[in-house]
Amino acid sequence: QSSSAYLKTSSEVVLRRQSDLLEQKLIDRIKAFEQSLMATVGFFESSGDVQHAEWESFMSSLRVQERFPGFRAIAFSPLVRKEDRKEFEAKVRHAGIESFSILTDAENDDYFPVLYQTSPLDLSDMIGKDIGREPIRRQTIEAARDGGEMVLSAPLELLSDRDPQTAMILMMPLYEKGRPSFNQTQRRKAFRGVVYAPFVLKEVTGLVFGNEIDVG
Repeated sequence: QSSSAYLKTSSEVVLRRQSDLLEQKLIDRIKAFEQSLMATVGFFESSGDVQHAEWESFMSSLRVQERFPGFRAIAFSPLVRKEDRKEFEAKVRHAGIESFSILTDAENDDYFPVLYQTSPLDLSDMIGKDIGREPIRRQTIEAARDGGEMVLSAPLELLSDRDPQTAMILMMPLYEKGRPSFNQTQRRKAFRGVVYAPFVLKEVTGLVFGNEIDVG
């Protein structure tokens, strides 16, 4: 084997190893995101009807930004049937979110308003927005609901971003405590909403890879 061929082969091996290492780092970061969502679902399952102050206390104890940097937010969107909309809005206002209303332009039989969220950014204008009005988000919600497991959305743009960037959302279903959820029919009956974490791909790859690659 010539020296040039040897160097080419060696370089390809090194690049392949570096690529595998970087890919594993990204997978590890996504797994860390998954752990935070599983902990949040566990919190809901053990607490039942979670109030805003309880959410804030739990998120503080979870130390989301310290332990899981890269998230834009961790949020909870409950399932609200169309016929229950007014009652739900009144209940939330009575609980302390005085100006709450479900913000949607979709004519669906159900809504998924942002009820609670924790973020290093000011995303207060997201409260009440129906994430189920947008096709990719609704498809992800339904996939999580029917599959009973965490789902990663297709690439999308975040509703809170003025400058569109490629993002994705990790989403995990939440079911009513004590109700069976062993098959799709049971899951649909027991389904009560989703907890989820949006992230911008460029931001996460920048955190994971640092100066090892140019994330442009």
